Formats: sequence, structure tokens, C-alpha cells
Amino acid sequence: MRSEQQVLNRIKEILKDEPKGMSITEISAKINLNRNSVAKYINMLQISGQVEMQTRAAAKIFYLARRLPIAEIVSVSSDAVILVDEALHVVQTNDAVLTLLNLTHEDSKSQSVLDLITPIEGLEGALAHLKQALAGEKTETEITLQADKEDCCFRVQFIPILFEDGANGVALVFADISGQQKMEKALEESDERYRDLYENSPIANFSISTDGRIRRCNRHAAEMLGYTVEELVGRPVFELYADAPEGKTRAREVFERFLQSRAIHDEELLMRKADGSPLWVYLTMNAVRDAQGNLVESRSTVVDITERKNAERELEKYRAHLEELVAERTADLQRSEERLRMALEGANDGLWDWEVDTGKAYLSPRYYTMLGYEPGEFPPSYEAWESRVHPDDLAAALQNLNDHTAGKNPQYETTFRMRARSGEYRWILSRGRVTERDDEGRAQRIVGTHTDITDQKQAEEELRRAEEEKQQILDSAVELFGYYDTDLRVLWCNQATADSVGLAKDELIGRHCYEVRHQRGEPCEGCPLMRVLETGEAHDAEIETPDGRTMFIRGQPIFDEEGNITSLMKFSYDITKRKQTEEALQAANAYNRSLIEASLDPLVTINPEGRITDVNTATEAVTGYSRDALIGTDFSDYYTDPAMARAGYLQVFEDGQVRDYPLEIKHRDGTATPVLYNATVYRDEQGNIAGVFAAARDVTEQQRMQQKLQENEAQLAEREHLLNKIFEILPIGVWLADREGRLIMGNPAGKRIWGAEPLVPPEEYGVFRARRLPSGEAVAADDWALVHTIKQGVTVADEILEIDAFDGKKRIIVNYTTPIIGEDGGIEGAVIVNHDITDRWLAERALQESEESYRTIIETASEGIWEQDSQHITLRVNPTMAAMLGYHVDEMIGRPVQEFLFEEDIRELRTALQAQRQEGLRGMYECRLKHKDGTARWVLVSATPKRDKDGTLAGSFAMFTDITERKRAEDALRQHTEDLARLNRQLAESRKQYRCLVEHAPDMIAIHDGDQYIYVNPAGMQLLHVEDPADIIGKSVMIFLHHDYRDVVRTRIEQMKQMAVKVPVIEEKLLTLDGKIVDVEVAAHPFSSQGKRLIHLIARDISQRKRAEDALRESEERFRYITEHSPDIIYMLDREGRFTYVSPSTERITGYTQEEMLEQSFMDYIPESEVPKAYRAQKKVLEGEELLQLQLHFIRKNGEAVPLECNVSPAYKNGIVVGSQGIARDITRRE
Repeated sequence: MRSEQQVLNRIKEILKDEPKGMSITEISAKINLNRNSVAKYINMLQISGQVEMQTRAAAKIFYLARRLPIAEIVSVSSDAVILVDEALHVVQTNDAVLTLLNLTHEDSKSQSVLDLITPIEGLEGALAHLKQALAGEKTETEITLQADKEDCCFRVQFIPILFEDGANGVALVFADISGQQKMEKALEESDERYRDLYENSPIANFSISTDGRIRRCNRHAAEMLGYTVEELVGRPVFELYADAPEGKTRAREVFERFLQSRAIHDEELLMRKADGSPLWVYLTMNAVRDAQGNLVESRSTVVDITERKNAERELEKYRAHLEELVAERTADLQRSEERLRMALEGANDGLWDWEVDTGKAYLSPRYYTMLGYEPGEFPPSYEAWESRVHPDDLAAALQNLNDHTAGKNPQYETTFRMRARSGEYRWILSRGRVTERDDEGRAQRIVGTHTDITDQKQAEEELRRAEEEKQQILDSAVELFGYYDTDLRVLWCNQATADSVGLAKDELIGRHCYEVRHQRGEPCEGCPLMRVLETGEAHDAEIETPDGRTMFIRGQPIFDEEGNITSLMKFSYDITKRKQTEEALQAANAYNRSLIEASLDPLVTINPEGRITDVNTATEAVTGYSRDALIGTDFSDYYTDPAMARAGYLQVFEDGQVRDYPLEIKHRDGTATPVLYNATVYRDEQGNIAGVFAAARDVTEQQRMQQKLQENEAQLAEREHLLNKIFEILPIGVWLADREGRLIMGNPAGKRIWGAEPLVPPEEYGVFRARRLPSGEAVAADDWALVHTIKQGVTVADEILEIDAFDGKKRIIVNYTTPIIGEDGGIEGAVIVNHDITDRWLAERALQESEESYRTIIETASEGIWEQDSQHITLRVNPTMAAMLGYHVDEMIGRPVQEFLFEEDIRELRTALQAQRQEGLRGMYECRLKHKDGTARWVLVSATPKRDKDGTLAGSFAMFTDITERKRAEDALRQHTEDLARLNRQLAESRKQYRCLVEHAPDMIAIHDGDQYIYVNPAGMQLLHVEDPADIIGKSVMIFLHHDYRDVVRTRIEQMKQMAVKVPVIEEKLLTLDGKIVDVEVAAHPFSSQGKRLIHLIARDISQRKRAEDALRESEERFRYITEHSPDIIYMLDREGRFTYVSPSTERITGYTQEEMLEQSFMDYIPESEVPKAYRAQKKVLEGEELLQLQLHFIRKNGEAVPLECNVSPAYKNGIVVGSQGIARDITRRE
């Protein structure tokens, strides 16, 4: 008894051998089973999608379903596909869905499809389509989803499917149409921009068919001709031209030339308005062609030039009238010239007449005689004139002449010196004017006069010299002179005035004095000049300037003949020093008195008679008498030895002074104070001795100190002896140097260190040899520490040197130098201390090298090294260990080891480690450590306990090897094994689930062997207009391919078959069975099936997108045509007013290129006075005002202002105002 599955397999094997199919009767005979049972099994295979049926004549023929490997099809599909069951749970998704929704396969499984793809518009619509599909009806709709934070629109097909087990389901196929919608949106915006520009253009635009009829025109075209747009569309264009040679006749000739593929630019034609009035225009025609290059229509622009033609006719009339006037004026001029010539001959001026081209000239007699020559004595030529003009004046004279002939000055006028016959130079005023020019504007004839102005120049020179002398005198004065008008504006000033405010004299002229000097907007309070204006009299004042100076100012009025004040003279000078001197004198007197009173020494002034004239407070204290009691008494009465005191007083008169004269002052209470008497004479203003000034210094303390000094000197001698002893026995070297740096002595230890006693001056320091450590830099003779100490007074401490001693040995010393400072602060000498540290240095060096070697091993080890104490505190880690856990070394030192372990591992690990360490055993184990970022790092640990001298456990030393990657590899291998098992299960399920999906795919899915189609899905057959599979299966791939793409496709097939690589997505053209062309986007890749290399492709119909692209391109072309051929400026601005586009005509009108204006602000090109108006207009447009007209002036590149009439409207994107756009017309002729 065969099982059900065996029967099903047997039927499939039979059908596989019969690709053309079999009837139920034939199958029944083959497997020896009755027809009813066979029909049951065939029905099961049909339900599962493994068998298909075709009706041929009256028979039903069954054959194996010609389906592709579904997983391969889905893998290259750019559409997202979701399979859901009857409960609307997701059964399977392809990679496109996961990418779209940023999910994994596991995330998507078993979810409700409505949770997975919630449309932005809501659930109701999607739910209704799902129900329809479950009921067996295929539907589609458009929904919007959010993907990558952007709203994306999809066309979704809801396709009924049947699962392997017979259960109903739905396949949701998502086709992204966001790009298409954006294209359509761009097309709408382009059309809108074109329509806006077309309708609002100030240029008349026509579209003319090849038979000469008007297809379209803009509003301006209709208004210009006096019609409505509706009246013009459809009319023959030639009806609009005048019945004149320049009208219809010439218009037909121009149109014929255009039809012969000749471009038409700026043809002048005469049109006729609706009211019959003439209209002169410029016509420009450009061809519009279809994809095959056939002429479709002309795009024509028409510019009204009627005003220009009228102006030309008026100009012609004026020219004729002007020629008549010229003839009349010529005759008058000839008569006037003759009269002028006669007048000049009788005047004092010389006449010259020069024909520029021929070089001929006429010079009147006076021209010669004013220079002392006889008339005609030298030739009337340019060379004769040039040779007589002073060399210093020639260049300026020629420049003035050239400026006039070039049209820069209306008249030639200059002065220069000419050499007379006597050899002296005469000053000449030369005036002239061009009287004739050629057609190109070049000077042909110049007529002028010479006037002798030598006397005038000499008088001016005398006046200038006198003025300069006066100015020099005033400028050399330190006083400030200024000449002002009655508004206090500076009319003139001297240099001192200008210097006082830090300006040049010409910068002061015309400015108010209070503005310049005090930065005020009105006259200062108490201004002397204002007092002069108020009183009419001179006024003096002293004022303080802002910078603290005191100025004396005198204002003087200047009157006219009627006694009115016409101007003011101000004279001022700085009296700051005088004021300061006066104040200083007063302060000095007060200061001197305070010094006298503050003096601790008794001070006395004595007149020639020996009587006291003044004393200070100290004198009152030392005598016990008041100042009033002392003044007028004999000074010698207050000393214990009056005779000796008087003798000293007389010695002052003889010698002029006395110094340290010993006396004793007697106090009122009988006590005496020893003093040293110092006195000098002082004189009156005539130099006569007016008296004696005496000071008595109390030497009581000095005498006591002198006795103390003697005692100290004895103690010092004793100490010096002791220091010498210490100096001799010190174990460190000590040297002394004098103020010049000469070594004068050294102690025995110093001599032992250096092996000698080199008492040398600085210039012989070269005998010493040493190197600084650790650098090894040799010490130069002028770079010893002692040199710097002597020269700069610096102390040099702890300088380590390796010296070459004079006994041939090398020693390491610590060198120390310090200056010996005298009482006056000067350097008296220096002390040098040398400490021999050779033995210590060598021991430290050996220890350092040992530690360095150990450190290098630790630092460079590839394993992590970790040392900890008995309390598990980190003592040391090497860089490898720190980097292993993501730390710096310093971050780990001092931290407990527990901080680097996971909480769940600590207890178990601690128990094991303590047992090992207490027993003193080495341990090797695996454990987890916590990385700085919180992740786990697996390590292999080899630990050794540390013990102190007593054998007590002092910590541990461990080496760590990172085995994280090994652990990950082990986990990955285990996970990979599990994933393979799971994927095998999913693959089996996936093949069942996707079996029916390809049949309902919206795109063509096919498979071929590089030559013939093996399979094509229903969507592909529909795309190619094929009903019977026999019309495509087994047929050549090239039959359905447009001939333009066959070579490309052959190359792609060869690449896929030979190199087994997926080729890029390209666009192709397919041919339907009935010969129509279809644009498609094709994705293809090779795969192997039953040992054969096949090619799998998916083709998407993009005809609608291509039509949208063509429409967009045509719209852009229309826009570009208008902008590039418009004589007006067409521009676009962003919201900040910066140019984002300008048409080519911009350069002709403004002088700026397109590149120069892009990204520049529109406001930068208009006069400042018009900026507010422009800003208001831009603000209105940005607020949505649809059309705004205004007039502005644009500053051309050459600086000229050109008037523009602007039509401005908002620029939209996605319904939002993003800037403005407009057309600007040059209305210079209209103004």
C-alpha cells in the first residue's frame, strides 16, 4: 500500500518527464490508479502550486509548475514583500522589508502586520484591503510610511495566496513610488514656474505651428497687440503684420528661412495692432523639435521697438536740420574768426593756430614780440614751441593739452615759462580750444592765445614769499594763534595750534574749536571768544584743558569799517609750568619747614651778631626752652663751654663751614648732651652773608656704639679663627673667589677633589674640564656657574658635573655657587662648594639601570602584568594590562582589584584565590575582567604569591593573557551551529511560503539560460502582451529586446555566465509580442540550478516614469529658452535676498557676469536710498503677495545707475515660499 506522499511524488516524477503535460487518463494509466484518485491527488498538487493546468481543445492538460527558486527571486527584488496568515500575523519578510523598517528577521516574526507597517494615514484603509485579499480579491492602494525619518509613499498590492497546508494568506508587495511622486511634484513646480514666468514676462511670447498658426501666447503679447489671448490663439500669425514690405512680405520670408532650419535673431518687422496702429518689433525664433528631430513649432519672442523707430525718424529730421544750421554757423564762424584775429592783433595777447595732423601753425606778431623776437624769427612749429618751454613745465603743459584734446576738459588753460631771446624766462598764460574734430572725434585744429603774466607772477611770488615768512614766524612760535569766524570755526591757525590737537592745519580749517579741542557740540561755558562776541571787547582767561594743562587765552575782536565784529583772533599759551612752579614753591616752603620740624637734630639759624633767629622743635627739646624764649638770645649761652662754642661760630665765618665740631649742649635742668656741631653760612639775594645755619647731632648713642664695636671686633677675631679651622676640616670642597672671579683660596677637601689648587682668573678657566650630567654637555670656559654668579649675582645650586681632575681621575661632584654681597649691594666675591658624590652616583646609576631594565621588560611585555598587595590594592600594572581594560596606567593604580571584576564572579574567585595564595601555590585559571566600557574581557591568569622577609603573604604578582577573541570564536562557532540548524528549518519553510508569491509579483520575473526563456511569470507575460506561455517559453531572449540594446545585453549575459557576477541595474527597451516598445528597469544575476548556469531577471515597467521625466525635461527646456533669450533680466532670490539664478541678459544690462552675481545680495547692487523700498517689497513677496511692481535703480559694474522696472512674485517649493522671482526691464529710454 503506497502512502499519499509516495503517490504525490510519483505523479510529479511522471510530469517532469513530460514537459508538454498529461491528461488525468494518461497519468492514471502510468501509475495504475483509478481516475478519481488521480484527480484527487492532482487537485492537492494544484492547491499547493506544484502543478498547473491548461485547457487544450476539450482536454485538460496538467504539467509541473514552471516556477523559479523563490528565494533567489526575492533576493534580487527591490520591492519589499510581506506574507501574512489569516490572523494577519507576519509569516515571512524579505530583506527589503527589514531594510525599510530597520528590523531583523526575528523582530518581524509573529507580529501583527498592522503593528509592523502602521500607515501615517491610519489603519482603517490597510485593514479593509487585507480583508478583501483574504476573501480572494486582489487589490492595491497607496500608503505612506515613515522610513529613515522621511515620509515615503508606496503602491501596495494585496495578493491572495495559498500556503502549503492549504491555508489562506496575503502577500503584500510594496513598490516605492516616492521618486515618481517627487518627479511629478517637480514637474508641477516646473510647469508652475514656467507658466508664471511665461504669463508675467514683459516680453511677448508666441508658439507658432509649422503652418503659421498661433498655438499659445502670453498675456503681454495680447496686450501689446490690443487683443485678448483667446482672440489670438488659432489665428494665422501673418494676419498680425502690416500690409507693407516690412510687414507681411518680410514676415513670410523670415518664416520660410526659419522652416529651412535657419535661426532667426532680432529681425525688424512691422506689425499692426487691433486698432490699426503700426507696431515695430524685433522678432527672434527658435525651433522646438520632437525626439526624432522633427520640427514641431517655433518659440518666438517679440520686443516692441516702436518708440525707438519713432525716435530714429525724429533723429533723422533733426540731423537734416542740424546740417543746415552747421552751414550757416560755419559762415558766421569764419567772419567771427576774422574779427577775433583783428582784435587780438591790437591787444597784448599773442595768437596761435595749430593744425594738428599737418603740423602747420600760425603765430601772430605779438606772439614773437612778447618774447623779444622779431615776427617770424623762428618757425611757427610745435618743435619751436617745445624747445623754448622750460623743461620743468613741459610735461604739465602737454598733459593739460592732451586732457583737453581727449575731451576731459572743455578748455585748454595752463601756465609755463618760455625762454625769451635774451635767455631769460617769461611766464606765459596759454589758453586754447579745439575748433575742429574728425569723424572719430580726434582733434584736427586748436586755436589759442599767449598772455605774458611775468609781472603778475613776480608780484605773486613776492606776496607768497612774504606770506611764507610770516607763516614761518608764526609757525615757529610756541604760542597758539588762531583766526576764527563768528561761529567759532577755524579760518587760519599756526602750527603750534595744530600740534596741540594732533591734527594737520588743513584738517582744522572749517571746524569748530569746541568740537576739535573738547569734543563738544556747542561752545564751552565761560569761553573767552564768546565773551568777546558778547561784550565786543578783548577778554583774557585761564582755563583747564581735558588733559590737565592750564592755558592763558586772550580773545580779540576784529571789526569792519562799520564797527561790526567780522572775525576773532585768539592768542593762547601754556602756563602749566608757571602754575606748577608757583604751586611747587609754596609746597616747597611748607615741605622745607616740615622737614626742619621733623628733623631729630637740633637746628638753629644765627645772625652775624651771634644771636638766635630761628630754631626747630628738637632744639627746644635739647635745651628745655621754648622757641620764643630762645630767639634773640646769644647762642653760646646754651653750651657747657661758651668760649669753645663761639670759637666754632667764628670759624664758620672764616672757612664758610665747620664739620663735626665737638660740643655739649646744656639743658635747662643742668644735664648735658654731647653733640657734633655742623654749620655753614647762608647768603641774601645780593650774595652777602646773612647768618649761620647750624645743626647739632646727638652722639650719645654713637659713643656707646663705638665702645660696643670695639668689644665686637675682639669677638669677631675669635670667630674668624674658628671659621678658618672649620674651613680646613670641612669634608666638602669650598673655594673663594674675589669680585673679578679670581679663585683666591680653597680648603683641603676642595684641593683633594680637583687634585690641585688652581688659583686662576676667569680668563684661565679653560684649564678646568667638566661635563654636565646627565646630558654630557661640555662646560665652556665662559659658562661655568662661577662666571654667571660673578656677572649676574645669581646662585647656582645642585649642578651635577663630571670633572677631569688635575690628578688624572674623573669624579662626579655637585657644584654650588653663591655671590658674596657687600653693604652697598655690590658683588664682593663668591663662594664655591664642591661635594664629591662619585661613589653614590655610580651606585645610583647601577640601580637605575637595573630598574630601567626591569621596567622595560614590564612595559614592553605582550602580556598584562598586575601587582597587588595583601589587601588586593593595585600596586602596579603595565601599559598592556591597562590597555586591555581600556584604562591608562594611572587610572588603575591604588584601586581595589574588585572594581575590575563582575559582582557575580567575586565571591567564587576570591575563595579559590585565597586558598591558593595561603598555600603559596602558583595558580592558572580563566576569569572575566570588567572593561572600562562595562564589557567583559576573558583572560588567562598566571598568578604567583609574594611574601616579605618573614614569609608573610604580602600580595601577588600575576600575568594576564587576553583570550576574549578565542572565547568569542568558541561562542560564535556554537552560535553558528545553532543558526545553521535554524536556517535549514527556515529555508524549508521559506520555500513553501514564497512559492505562490512570484506568481502575483507586479514586476516581470523571468529565468533564461542566456539564449531562451525558461520561465516568465504572469506579470511578465502581461508586460509583453503574451497570453500563451508557448509564445515565450523556449523563445530567444533577443526577440523581445529592442535592437538598440541587444549588444549591451549580450555583453551582460557573457559577464554573468563567465564571471558569475551580478551586473548593475540598467534601463532597457523591450518589444511586446505585438511590436510595441516598453521602457523597463532590469536587475539580473546568475545562479546555478542542477549543474546549469542560469540567469535570473526582474524587469519593472518604467514607462510612466520616463514620460514624467520627458515632460519635466520639456518644461525645463521651455523655461531655459525664455530665460536665455529674454532681453530682460530674469532672476531668482532666496529668502535672504541672495541671487540663486540670473539670466544671460544680465551681463549686457549690468556689466556683471552670472558667476559674479550668484550668491550675492540684491541689496548690494541698488542705491542706499532705495534699499528700504526694496526691503519692503521683498518682505511683501515673502509674505505671499502674488505680483508686485516697482521701479529701482541698479548700480552697473562701471558705477552707472540703470533704471529697472521689476515684476516680482513669490517662488514656491512644496507649497512654501522659498524666495522670490522676477523680471526686470531696462527703462532707460523711457526715462
